[in-house]
Amino acid sequence: MNCPNCGAPARPGARFCTGCGAALPAAGPLPRDAQGALAPGAVLEGRYTIVRLLGVGGFGAVYLADDNRLRGRQCAIKELFDRTPEAQRQFELEASLLARLDHPQLVRVTDYFSTPAHELFLVMDYVPGEDLAQVLQRTPGFLPENQVVDWISQVCDVLTYMHTWADPATGQLSPIIHRDIKPGNLKLLPNGHVKVIDLGIAKVKEPGRPTTRAARAVSPPYSPLEQYGAGTDERSDVYALGVTLYELLTRQLPPEAPDLAHQPVPSPRQHRPDLSASVEQVIVKAMQSNPAQRFPTVRELAAALRGSALAARPQPAPAAAPTARALPPVIPGPAGHEWVLVPAGEFLMGSNEKRDRDASDDEMPQHQVYLDAYYIGRTPVTNAQYQRFVQTAGHPAPEHWKQGRIPAGLDDHPVVCVSWDDAVAYCQWLTGQIGNPQSAIGNLVVRLPTEAEWEKAARGTDGRIYPWGNDWDSRKCNSSEGVKGGTTPVGAYPAGASPYGCLDMAGNVWEWCADWYDENYYRNSPTSNPAGPNTGDGRVLRGGSWFNYHWGVRAAFRNWVNPGNRSNLIGFRCCLSPSSSL
Repeated sequence: MNCPNCGAPARPGARFCTGCGAALPAAGPLPRDAQGALAPGAVLEGRYTIVRLLGVGGFGAVYLADDNRLRGRQCAIKELFDRTPEAQRQFELEASLLARLDHPQLVRVTDYFSTPAHELFLVMDYVPGEDLAQVLQRTPGFLPENQVVDWISQVCDVLTYMHTWADPATGQLSPIIHRDIKPGNLKLLPNGHVKVIDLGIAKVKEPGRPTTRAARAVSPPYSPLEQYGAGTDERSDVYALGVTLYELLTRQLPPEAPDLAHQPVPSPRQHRPDLSASVEQVIVKAMQSNPAQRFPTVRELAAALRGSALAARPQPAPAAAPTARALPPVIPGPAGHEWVLVPAGEFLMGSNEKRDRDASDDEMPQHQVYLDAYYIGRTPVTNAQYQRFVQTAGHPAPEHWKQGRIPAGLDDHPVVCVSWDDAVAYCQWLTGQIGNPQSAIGNLVVRLPTEAEWEKAARGTDGRIYPWGNDWDSRKCNSSEGVKGGTTPVGAYPAGASPYGCLDMAGNVWEWCADWYDENYYRNSPTSNPAGPNTGDGRVLRGGSWFNYHWGVRAAFRNWVNPGNRSNLIGFRCCLSPSSSL
């Protein structure tokens, strides 16, 4: 639209011309269908063309739209139904804060606007795929308990980020309450990650007040009693998580919050007798009508869930006395492989610049991370081990092997000149080798370690700089200071072992990890079993090589290259995924 007074172009929805200041004619109403939804083809802000309605809830309608400015990009647009003066006042502040959130498992808010008719819109990334409500609907029988616990634990990480968010511009803590956690707002991605996709009614907790302003919008049965009018805080999201767990695990919906105010939470186990008592206790506590009786934070709910999941895992029947089986500290494998146990628990990941003067920006902030138990190779994969793979699987040998033969004298050196895909292929092949029914570890899967798993195995739980401690010692690894000029046999530096007995985790060769690399990942990564970003340009490398100086072989140092890279500095070691018995 152009200004009728001076002809200057006017931004859609503007009330006054920026050129001459004249009042602009009010825009016509947006085209809608008989049910009141925006009609396909309607254009918002001169930029977004509505494609179709995706869904309608108690708080608003969500549409799929084409972004006409960024050709080929589709987005999700949420129209908020609340048009009260109170909603109008809060919308711009809260929408601007939502647009600054940045978490890999949280949908981004990319734009927001209102119309002269006081219609409010949020523009978000469109995430294709199934949400958990659809997964539940298409799955016969009950969803596996451990799978649901993992999904909700991921959601807890996202909500912890929101509840502890500080405005980067001011440094002021600005907790954001989601207020609409439910299976339909949780998308399951192909990599197993869960993404929180709808921020249409998220509210900022105002400084100095115990709860947000009164909230009229509710989403039965997921909304707690206080959301019907008294105001919400972090514990309101705890309640919604409890209801979501209840539904996903039992295929039943509990009574709405006003009804639960006069009766106890119905036992989930009456609908699913095989549900573990410990997980049931988490659900019931999360769903208490009185917020003071719930978990005070989602972080504490997540910790209780993790503990419940561990307690619920079946233990093998003892041969004699009824004592629990301990996990073996070392597992032998084919072709001379040996895996060592890294027990479940938290560790310090990343660097503290006050303790480590060589710390890089992408290693910070240092943060606590919880990992389930797993096994990792004591040493990197050797040339001799890789040769067996080449011979039996028909995989191409590294290019520097003349006629497919290992260079003389290097059988026990780490294999190099292997791409990330080569390493993954080796892991898949080795899984088949240990899958023999006669193998004691036939129920485990070989894979590359995640970046977090690699780091914990390299440094233990105390945040030490090198596998052996905080003081540099060139005699404990193969780095540039040692002037070897190439690789050394694996395990040649036993004094440099990590707290779990892993060798060569500083120097010798870089080691591929499963994760994509993101220099900003530590600023908002999950606190439980992080698996890295969903996409990226390169895969993570860890540990440094014989070519690197001491700062490059630190346990927290992060590097990356294109996954197709085949360098004489790069090798890998294998991990074992925990089985149901761990």
